Amino acid sequence: MESMTNRRASAVLALLLLSGCTSATTPPADRVTSEVTEPTAEVRSLVLPFDRYELSPQEFFLADGALDLLVLECMRERGFDWKVIKRPTGAQDLRNRRRYGVIEMNVATRYGYEAPPIPRDQDTARMKNERYDQLSRTEKVAAFGTKDSEGCMEMASRALYGDSHANYKRFTNYHREVHYGAKKRPPVSRALGSWSTCMELKGYDYKDPAEAIDDQGWRSKDGRRGTPREVALAVADVTCKQQSGLVKKWFSMEKELENLKIKNNSDYFRGLLKEKVKLMEKVRAIHAAA
Repeated sequence: MESMTNRRASAVLALLLLSGCTSATTPPADRVTSEVTEPTAEVRSLVLPFDRYELSPQEFFLADGALDLLVLECMRERGFDWKVIKRPTGAQDLRNRRRYGVIEMNVATRYGYEAPPIPRDQDTARMKNERYDQLSRTEKVAAFGTKDSEGCMEMASRALYGDSHANYKRFTNYHREVHYGAKKRPPVSRALGSWSTCMELKGYDYKDPAEAIDDQGWRSKDGRRGTPREVALAVADVTCKQQSGLVKKWFSMEKELENLKIKNNSDYFRGLLKEKVKLMEKVRAIHAAA
């Protein structure tokens, strides 16, 4: 596995990516598959105003690749090589696919509450782990450092992100405020009530989808996923979301509240967008020079 320093560097990118608030689960990185579950039209339509201030999946891959190139340069200066991983191109932007939990019937019937696997993400994670395993102890120290010395990954991360003045914690807080604030607005709270009533008629007692996802009762003792019990619950969840119009109402309210946040904090959001543009200019320059 990649070291803690590498994970910290990746966390900077993850903070920029921010894929919404959900307790939906994600398949483990070592479960590589070629399956692709195509998103529904509803999923493709889930584009929120905040999205333009974050890295898209493709921008994330470009930035992560630029980080790799900076590590390569540093490692060569230290007398070592570094395998640059080829990132995917043309990644679909499905960052809000799981924002409201499972909402696609074709996903619920196959995976239950587990997020559908994305081969490109799994392949990248697998290649990073393989690269790490192939490094000698000396190469690992050079790449990831020690508690007393800085590694190339940390140096590269600082070179790429170190001059950013954006307050991403504030952005994260806005995400949470909007997502959970929308949940309390009458159109959404009424839809949640309808969802809960629908679920009760199907034999389930949950006040909202998060409670269903977090319930340990349907989880198998051996950790298996996609069991008949899990799938049945996920199918009921999606059915009731469709009948209550929950996703449409929640999304519409979030969109309204996000636009309001942007309007009331225009200087902050202009600065946030400026930082993103500056980062991507730097990223493209690194790729061009390679």
